[in-house]
Order: sequence, then structure tokens, then C-alpha cells
Amino acid sequence: MKRLLLSIVLVSTVIGTQARTWTSAAGKTIEADLVRIKGEKVHLKIIKTQKIIPIPIAGLSEEDQEYLATYKKEQAEKKAAVKEAEAKAKRRAKWHDDVEDALEESKELNLPIFLLITAPDWCSYCVNLESEILKTSEFKRFANMNLVLMEVDCSANGSHDKWKKKNPEMAKKCPATGYPTAFLIGVDGRVLGRFGYEKVSPDQYAASIKAKIK
Repeated sequence: MKRLLLSIVLVSTVIGTQARTWTSAAGKTIEADLVRIKGEKVHLKIIKTQKIIPIPIAGLSEEDQEYLATYKKEQAEKKAAVKEAEAKAKRRAKWHDDVEDALEESKELNLPIFLLITAPDWCSYCVNLESEILKTSEFKRFANMNLVLMEVDCSANGSHDKWKKKNPEMAKKCPATGYPTAFLIGVDGRVLGRFGYEKVSPDQYAASIKAKIK
């Protein structure tokens, strides 16, 4: 995380200190670095004197004002990216059993849903998928950063039919003809991929999911 934050700071510094020619509304020019924007003023470091001076943004040319508006937007996007990365780094993904809860978290975090339809009480492949992949630290780390998790446990008789009746739209999108079956559902509701049990490493399984994330 420290490396990520350092990278963002370094990128901001490079963008913020690029020398350029600034032009006033009256047509006067000056070579200076952008130091910071504070309120309605921009602070510039004059190349020749290395002196930092505040200048009203309204007193600059339209081109410079557009440049500053773009710069502020980029900085805001970077701050949002850092905040999102920090939130995901702290997150511990939990398994939902309700579609609405999963959809809400998916939209909130902008992450796809990994919908697992399983029957671990009697399906040996379902048990293998859980023990060999889903419950491993490698997959959990991947899920924390990349997935909203949801499980439909069809171990009991009629439980799959109840699931379909309660969630007809999702069940139509994600028809399970065998167990375990998992679907990757994008934030926009589209099904991005379908998965089952494979005799692979947790990292390989995660990589196959990541390849479908758009």
C-alpha cells in the first residue's frame, strides 16, 4: 500500500511541476511550474527567479484556465483511486446469501459478483472446490480486491427451486445444470463467465476469473 501511495504522489509531482508557458488574460506570458491550486488562485514557481507567486485563476487566459480545470479533475480522480484502493485493501469479502445485498455491494464497490451455486452436503466436487480453492488464503486475497461473493446452497431438496422462484431474473441469467456452478456477473448485470470445479491451483482459478473481468 505504501508503494501505491508513493507512486501516486510521484505521478502527481511530475504532472504538477512540468514547466509551461502561462498567459494572462492581457496576453503577457511567463515560464513557470505549477505548484498548487488553492481556492481561486494558482501558485506558480517562476523558472528564472524560483520565486513562488499566487495568481488569480480568473486573470489567466482561457487556455490556461482549461488546463487548470483538467488538472484539478485529474487530481480528484487520483485521490478517488487511492481511496478506492485503500478501501479494497482493507476489505474482507464475505459470502452473501441474498441477491439484493450482493447487487448493492457490487454497485457500491464497482466489483463483479461471483455467484456460486453449490450443494456441499452431498456433492464431492463442491466440497473439493471449497477446500482446494475458495477457502484458501490465495483465493480470499483475490476476492477481497476483486469480487463480491454470493452462495446459493442447494443441498436441501427443493432449495434450488425456491432460489429460482425467489430470484427469477437472476436464475434465468444463471441456469445451473450441475454442481458446483459459478457465474461471474458484471456490475451492469451481464454474465461475464461461467466456472465449475477444476483441479488447478487457487491462483490459476483466480486468474481464469480475472481474465473475464472487464
